[in-house]
Amino acid sequence: MSSMMHPTFSSKYKTERLSWPKSIPRTCPLCGKHIRFKYSDNGKLVHTRKGTINQVMNLYVCVDPNCPMHSTPFNPAPRFDYGDGYYGADVFRYVADEVLCIKSKPEQFFKHLEAEGVPISPSTVQRMCDDALNLAAFRIDEKTREMLAADPRETKWAVLTYSSDKITEINLKGHGFF
Repeated sequence: MSSMMHPTFSSKYKTERLSWPKSIPRTCPLCGKHIRFKYSDNGKLVHTRKGTINQVMNLYVCVDPNCPMHSTPFNPAPRFDYGDGYYGADVFRYVADEVLCIKSKPEQFFKHLEAEGVPISPSTVQRMCDDALNLAAFRIDEKTREMLAADPRETKWAVLTYSSDKITEINLKGHGFF
């Protein structure tokens, strides 16, 4: 494989090598056979609220040549970035909490992230807001499907509210709405 894009040692970032997690058996998730180290990716700079990280993924393949994972390198380790972007999951969680729970305006938390030293643009913050709202809407739709699957004949007049750790159902029938 080619050399890494960013040097391992730098005063501008910390390099984190993501190996196979010790808590997960070293077996293929599809066929159950052993896996082996294939190569490390070129690394990627991920901007978090605590600084920049050079995220280097060690990639593995299945030893069975008949398994689809033999030719598809993978790694189940949790990553620092969210959605293959260049920002940490902690930045996304912060934006999601601000827009969904605190109801702040994107300009406000953009300035806060900028003051923390996160190199981010207003348009990226807005995209993260849109992603958080879409994710929340998907979770609400998922909850509605679960409610309908449980008893499709019973109409539940309710509103679902979202917070960072749960979805709450508020029954509107007892609150003078119907």
